[in-house]
Amino acid sequence: MTPATLITANIDKLRAYSRKLAKHNHEDVFQEACVTLLSAKTYDPSKSVASWLYLHVRSAAARWLRQESKLVPTGDAHLHGAATEPDQPHVVDLAQLRERAGGLPDRQRDVFLAVANDNTLGEAGAALGISKQAAGVHMQRARQALGIAA
Repeated sequence: MTPATLITANIDKLRAYSRKLAKHNHEDVFQEACVTLLSAKTYDPSKSVASWLYLHVRSAAARWLRQESKLVPTGDAHLHGAATEPDQPHVVDLAQLRERAGGLPDRQRDVFLAVANDNTLGEAGAALGISKQAAGVHMQRARQALGIAA
């Protein structure tokens, strides 16, 4: 079977999986996965079709997470109505935190930024191809490195 045939036969499953992995940019992830699938020469029939298709979606979601982690918005705190007065220690400047997260190891940074973008640990783990528990470990280590209380 050609990649195009496999995509067509599984399009709804691929869309649902990309939606599960990437809440905010699921359509972009889906389209990128389809492009990489179409550029694949052929499908190896000795392998699982679902695994092969989902691998491409998971890889596209991970690329989007890494791309988002490189984008450092400035001054997010005012968008959420938060004051940044020194007498309010519970207020965190999200732009500064994202910038500091850039110095973390790749997995820690990717999990941390995925969770900061309203994904659960399970969703972050799925997008990166790791378990929810592994994502939790990476999140805890990222928090420790950034000096954030759990």
